[in-house]
Amino acid sequence: MDFKPYFDRLFAELPDTPGSHYIEDKILQSMERQKNTYMEQGMSEHDAFCQCLFDFGSAQGLQAALFDDKVKKGYRKFIKNYRKMVRWGFLAIIIIPMIFMVLMFFMESKLVFLVLWIISIIGIATYLICMEYTYFKYKKLMSHKAGGRIDIMTANVINKLKNSFEAEARNLAEKNGD
Repeated sequence: MDFKPYFDRLFAELPDTPGSHYIEDKILQSMERQKNTYMEQGMSEHDAFCQCLFDFGSAQGLQAALFDDKVKKGYRKFIKNYRKMVRWGFLAIIIIPMIFMVLMFFMESKLVFLVLWIISIIGIATYLICMEYTYFKYKKLMSHKAGGRIDIMTANVINKLKNSFEAEARNLAEKNGD
């Protein structure tokens, strides 16, 4: 039994890049080695093939793992700079409006500096709100990552694989019975 048709179908859902072809080849080689290991342990070729497919999962699982990796990298990068960005935001909300307020009292165009003072407060407050919202969304994603979304996806993949294996087993039983 060959893994290539399964991989062609699974990797069809992923972007067509040289990197994905390289990964497909590496995983394919790894699964062939794993299948041979299972066969050396006494499994039939069919059982070894099915066990390798079960161990691998599906393209959906691979996409979820890639997505989770991107989320983790983005989260780490954001958290690394989060305190600094919030600190600069609070300093800006104190210093910049103060500058406009002082200029408003000493310049003749008071209305212009009043408008700039109000706009600066609103703009910096918006920046801080966006920072907090981004922090909240990352925390929510990181807490749900190990929870519901992945568990549901894993259950769906296992059910699809189970149905596929049962159908293949029926086909093999029919071939052997004929």
